[in-house]
Amino acid sequence: MSPARIVVLCGFLMSLTAFSIDISLPLFKVMSDGLNAPLEKLPLTITFYIAMLGTGQLLFGSLSDRYGRRLILIIGMIIFICGAILAALSNSLTSLLIARALQGFGAASPYVLSRAIIRDLYEGPELAKKMAIATGLFSVGPLMAPLIGAMILEIGGNWRWVFVVMAIYCGGMLYVLKRMPETNQSPNKNATQLATIVQNAKAVIQTKQSRIFIGINAIAAVSMILIISTAPSIYANTFGISGTAFALYFAIHGLGIIIGQYANHYLIERINVVPTTMVAAAVMIFASLCISAFTIFGFLSVWSVTLSLTVFAFGFLAVVANTTSMVLHSHRHIIGFTAAFMGTITSLFSGFASSVIALFVQHNILLWSLSIAATSTIALALLVNWHKKTT
Repeated sequence: MSPARIVVLCGFLMSLTAFSIDISLPLFKVMSDGLNAPLEKLPLTITFYIAMLGTGQLLFGSLSDRYGRRLILIIGMIIFICGAILAALSNSLTSLLIARALQGFGAASPYVLSRAIIRDLYEGPELAKKMAIATGLFSVGPLMAPLIGAMILEIGGNWRWVFVVMAIYCGGMLYVLKRMPETNQSPNKNATQLATIVQNAKAVIQTKQSRIFIGINAIAAVSMILIISTAPSIYANTFGISGTAFALYFAIHGLGIIIGQYANHYLIERINVVPTTMVAAAVMIFASLCISAFTIFGFLSVWSVTLSLTVFAFGFLAVVANTTSMVLHSHRHIIGFTAAFMGTITSLFSGFASSVIALFVQHNILLWSLSIAATSTIALALLVNWHKKTT
């Protein structure tokens, strides 16, 4: 398998997490009825998933530095499939949450190692461009998943099939993975030792570039997790839209990712990585403030919100791809650990922060949009400060 095809595979590996979250969103009501659980508790399936996604990355990243990317990818994806099967067989919210936690833990492997593999193959501006391509392919998840969830809803509404589809999607990538060569050409037999992990963590934290861009990545992620976890209730409470209709509107956001990553790749070649990321963060702020303005001036509609969120996605994934490249570029010999360390901090911080914010804003679209704008503004401020000090 050529490096270019490996980048494509990594894009689909990245999409597994978004696919596994977004496909379930249209079926929250059906899942609530089927499990006899309160609808407001269904977002916990996302919270548990993301919490274990963050926890598992540090383990899988270190293991991949020790034993290679390919083997650890396979193990993680098998765990994910087992979690999906258990979720499909769940008969209570508690058992579903346990299964989703297992899924999230397994998903940590492809989520973090897809980035490590690209870093194994590329560096510098070329790394950023290839990361942009892979992140563009990531849009398969948020674009197709809600539509598949809606289709399942329309042909009978059996929510258990959602998790069967997740297992099939992961299994398909697992089959393709057998053709991918090992990209970690310098495994470190000490990578899983506690002393090495502590030493690696210090190396990442003490590198200013890594520290700053991990922070930007984590803060930007708060806004997107907030959107994903609260969008069903925002659309239902504000516009009375749920189920299939919600899935159709939500899938449009994926188009923003595709267009955004094309523009990201184009701008990186012309103005470099950090200025491009600044432009992307500014787009995030603009999009979220548009929702605020529509609300204040009485122009709020389902289409104004949907198009604004599509523009937001245009900028968000560019910020994620570029900050990831900036972090990984500094740590050639501990790529797996660095990707995992960044992913763990981002997932845990964004999951916790977005859950707390959601408690106060998910029933008020103005506060919701202003919260998204605030986190995006913090990310842009950090980018501008870095750019000033390094130019």
